[in-house]
Amino acid sequence: MFCSRCGKELTSEALYCAHCGAPVAEPPATPPATPPATPPVTPAPPGLAAERPPAPLYAGFWKRFAAYLIDWVLIVVASGVLGMALGFGLGLWEVEGAEGFAGGLGQLGGVVIAWLYYALMESGPRQATLGKQALSIRVTDYRGGRIGFGRASARYFAQILSALLFMVGYLMAGWTRRKQALHDLVAGCLVVNREAPVEALRSDNAGRSGNGGLVGLVVVAGAILIAGMVAGIALPLYQDYMVRGRIGAVVAQVEPARRAFEEHYARDRSMPSNIADLWNRELPEDVAAMTIGPGGAIELVLGFGPVEGRKIVLVPSAEAGGRLAWTCGGPEIEPRWLPDGCAGDQGAER
Repeated sequence: MFCSRCGKELTSEALYCAHCGAPVAEPPATPPATPPATPPVTPAPPGLAAERPPAPLYAGFWKRFAAYLIDWVLIVVASGVLGMALGFGLGLWEVEGAEGFAGGLGQLGGVVIAWLYYALMESGPRQATLGKQALSIRVTDYRGGRIGFGRASARYFAQILSALLFMVGYLMAGWTRRKQALHDLVAGCLVVNREAPVEALRSDNAGRSGNGGLVGLVVVAGAILIAGMVAGIALPLYQDYMVRGRIGAVVAQVEPARRAFEEHYARDRSMPSNIADLWNRELPEDVAAMTIGPGGAIELVLGFGPVEGRKIVLVPSAEAGGRLAWTCGGPEIEPRWLPDGCAGDQGAER
């Protein structure tokens, strides 16, 4: 502390300056600090709440439709690659009817690919196919939880019901409150936005049943559908494949008769008329009879399955130089059963 007159230093107890005698003035009292004034809060007018509205829980129709298109393209591409691989692999297998068999397997493979794609991905950790992931939506049960493989399979096969009556079951996702299509209702599922809180889903669906009985029913119906598709696609193709193969084997088994025919013609310059001159052994298992027909044609009467009693005809024709050319025909046999090199109405030169 210092004197206000002479500027000399003073002790803290001094009342007068020891140098000039001037009284020591008391320091002015410091006013108490006052808190800063807070501006008054004006209440918001009714109906103009400042809070941001919550995001919708359920995925809308157009978002689901866009996800479906993405998934459809992916499945078509995968099925096409599988079909090409089967066609290439079985094409290297030089057996009659292999191409048709590969086509049937490709169609069946496409159904299995689509089923496993939807069921595995919607029951997986992300609860969504690639299309749904791209649109930020997922599939849940009524409590917002992850569905199992069985329920996901039921949801996939229940789409057959949604496709009936001009896709009305799919269009239901546009007007139902929870944006559910018919197959969602049947399987007890929801399609929700990725950020939808589980607590809000549970609250909004409190008391709703998961339709476990319907899930089992749809799974069984789906299994029956797959079995029916297998029977309707694969079995007829397999039958055609087997019939073609057996007819091709018959033609190959009578090759000794053709060689004997050519030797007879080379020796006598005439067509044989008696099958005994060509064949003196037991007939092949699938041949009921073998005769020499008009013009020296070798006629084989088949003795198995759907072609029993019908004929395969091997027709010889003389060429320059004394050689014989052969054509194979089966006018009584459906083209899908004829092996390569045989035709229904006209032979193909062999």
